[in-house]
Amino acid sequence: MIGLWWLAGLCAKQKLSIQQVHVPTVFPHPTQSALYKITKLGELDPDWLDALVQTATTVTVRDLTAFSYGWQNLHSATNEVRILLNGELLSVPETYFDPLILAQVKTPPRTFPEHVKAIGRLLGEYQISLPDWWWHYRLQQLFDGK
Repeated sequence: MIGLWWLAGLCAKQKLSIQQVHVPTVFPHPTQSALYKITKLGELDPDWLDALVQTATTVTVRDLTAFSYGWQNLHSATNEVRILLNGELLSVPETYFDPLILAQVKTPPRTFPEHVKAIGRLLGEYQISLPDWWWHYRLQQLFDGK
């Protein structure tokens, strides 16, 4: 969504048009009697992409302008982190996830293996799409003051 907002801002200024493909998160499996659910585009079977591309629609300049306002609002926010909470994109401070870290990591990790174990616990406990480097950074900020 953020990428679309950013691209819309560029295209609206230049009066360019783009094609948009709607990718449902739940749909009937093409070869089985079952529902297929995805949470990320990377979970799509590449063989299904051709069918999805056939459903592309042109995004109007008016819609591009409207999407670009979302990017402008997000870009002007002073917080460092963007999260999707209950379908709404929000800007939050980088300390937003610190209570989760403190709930799982009771003693400060002092060595690299202790950092790795702490990050593993965080990744295992919280199914949040944050990279391991982010957890490492926050551990350093919380416990090492770096």
